[in-house]
Amino acid sequence: MENREKSKKENPATSIDEVQNGSHESAHTSSPSSISIDTENSNLAINGTINDIFDSPGRLLSLASLTPEPALPEAYLVHNIVSLTPEDDCTVTSEKCNCMTATKSKQNKIIKDVFVLLFFIAIVCLVVVLVREEDVNEFEKKYKELRNIIAPISGGYEIFDSQSPHRHQNRIDALNWMVKNDTIILHDEWKIKQRYVMVLLYFSTKGQHWYKQLHFLSSFDECSWNEAWVEGSEGRNFSEYNKIKGVICNNDGRVTELRLYWNNLYGTLPHEIVILNETLRSLNMIGGSISSTIPETFGDLSNLNYLILAENCFTGTVPRSLNKLNLEFLLLHGNIHLSGSLNSFTNAINIFADCGSCPGSQELIECDFCECCESTSFTCCDHKGAFKYSYLNLQSNPVTGEPFSFSRDCVSEKSHKWRQKECPCIFQDVDDYYPKCTTICN
Repeated sequence: MENREKSKKENPATSIDEVQNGSHESAHTSSPSSISIDTENSNLAINGTINDIFDSPGRLLSLASLTPEPALPEAYLVHNIVSLTPEDDCTVTSEKCNCMTATKSKQNKIIKDVFVLLFFIAIVCLVVVLVREEDVNEFEKKYKELRNIIAPISGGYEIFDSQSPHRHQNRIDALNWMVKNDTIILHDEWKIKQRYVMVLLYFSTKGQHWYKQLHFLSSFDECSWNEAWVEGSEGRNFSEYNKIKGVICNNDGRVTELRLYWNNLYGTLPHEIVILNETLRSLNMIGGSISSTIPETFGDLSNLNYLILAENCFTGTVPRSLNKLNLEFLLLHGNIHLSGSLNSFTNAINIFADCGSCPGSQELIECDFCECCESTSFTCCDHKGAFKYSYLNLQSNPVTGEPFSFSRDCVSEKSHKWRQKECPCIFQDVDDYYPKCTTICN
C-alpha cells in the first residue's frame, strides 16, 4: 500500500499513449484513484467526475493533464460507470436531450404546417378550376342562346364562325360583347335584337373613334345611349331634347330615332337596322365618312320619314327600294361617289342630291325635281340654278379643331382648293349661331 502511494506521488499523471496501449501498470489496478479501460467493449471506469475526462460522449480528453482527486466511496464509483456509446447522448446531459426533443418537435410542426398549406392550395386550385369550368359553360350557353336569336337577321350562323370564309368581324365583335361584357339581362327577343343592332352599329361605324361616345356599350338600357342621359342621375335631362344625339326611344322602349350626325362615323351601315321598321321614323347620320353602299333593306323601313345621309362617303347607286318610302326629307348631297336616279321617288317631298343644276357642278345623281347641290363649294341651288344656301359646316371638331365639313375622309381636292381661296379664315360674331368664311385673316 505504501509502495502504491509512493508510486502515485512519483507519477501523478499517466500519458495518453500508455492508456491507449494498455501498457501502464495503473490500468490493471483496482485502486480508487486508478483509471480502468476495457479496449474491447470501449467502457471506462474512473474515480472522479466524468466531465473531467470527456467533454462529450465518445471523446477522450488528454489524460496527461488530469490530476488525481481524493478517493471516493466505492458506491459512488459504481454509479459513475458510463458507457461511451453514441446512442446514449441523453445520459450525458438532460439539457441536450431537451434541446433535441424540442428541435424534433419544431421540425414536425413545420412539416405539418407545410402539408396543411399544400392541402389548402390544392383546394383553392380545385375551386378555381370548377368556377372557371362553370363560367365557360355559362358563356357557351349564353353564346348559343343569343346567336340563335340574332343569326337569322344577320345572314346565318356562318357569319359568327371565326373559321368560316363568310365570317364578319363586326358582327362577331357585337355578339361577343353581348355575351362577355353586357351585364343587362334581357328576356324579350325583340329587345335582344334591338340591343344587338345598336351594338353592331357602334362596331360597324368604328364607335371607338366617335367624337362623343353617347353612353354606347354601357350597362344602361340602349334607349339611354344618348346625350340626354345623365350618368349617376335618376333619369334624363330633357332640356333641348330635340337637339340631342344618340338613340331615341318611345315609351315602350322601342327605337324611334337614330341621331348620330357629325360624330365622326365611318365604316359601314349594317343592314340589320331594318328590324326597327315598326317604329323608326328618323335616321340622321349627316357629316361622316361612312363608305359603304346604302343597304337595300332600308326600303323596308316603312315608317321612316327622315333619311339624312348627306356629306358622307357612300358609294354605289341609290337603292331603288327607297322609292317605296313616304319620306319628308331625303338628303344625299355631298356624297361624291354616289350615283343613280331619283326620278321615281315621287313619294318624297324634299330631296337634296348632287344633280348638277348649280353652276359648274357635276351631275352625279339624276333627278328632275330635286334641290341640287354642288360639293366643291358646299352650296345648293333651285332647279333653275339660283343660289339658295350654303351647307358648309365650319364648326370645329373636338379632336383636330378642323371645320367639320373638311374633316371627312372623302373631301375632294377641288374642295380643298376652294377653301384656300374662298375660306382661308373663319370668324363668328357674337350674334351668329354658325361661324362664317372670310378672306380677311388678321
